Amino acid sequence: GDGVAGEVERCRGVLQQAARQGWNAPRMDKELKQGEFSAGQAAAFVSVWRRQEDKVREVLTSKSFWGNKLQNLSWRVDVAARSRAAEDLNEPCAVVEMAIGRRQGADAGAPDAPQVVRFEMDRAAIANLHSECQRLQKLVRN
Repeated sequence: GDGVAGEVERCRGVLQQAARQGWNAPRMDKELKQGEFSAGQAAAFVSVWRRQEDKVREVLTSKSFWGNKLQNLSWRVDVAARSRAAEDLNEPCAVVEMAIGRRQGADAGAPDAPQVVRFEMDRAAIANLHSECQRLQKLVRN
């Protein structure tokens, strides 16, 4: 009845907290023993956590993500040769290809083929992208 449902929710909460806070097995053991769990329950949790930590994190991440997903990213650097139409000689540019699709489990139907987006970036665009990625990295760290 309600007791079982309550225990399931309590266990789910522990796993979510452990995943969000990046607990390792010893930390989980310590946290559980300080809480309302018996030594046997704590040992069982730690055993499961050692084997399933990556899967738990993956499931929580997928459930917290609601948009499309970058499925593949590939790139190459091309160097334009001189032609009658273009005077730029040996100016490198990055050719980027991204495959963007629905996250798994977003729809009960079969997954759609990813949308492929291709574009080119010159030196200035790459420098700007690099700067924005560094800024984003700082925000994520804090």
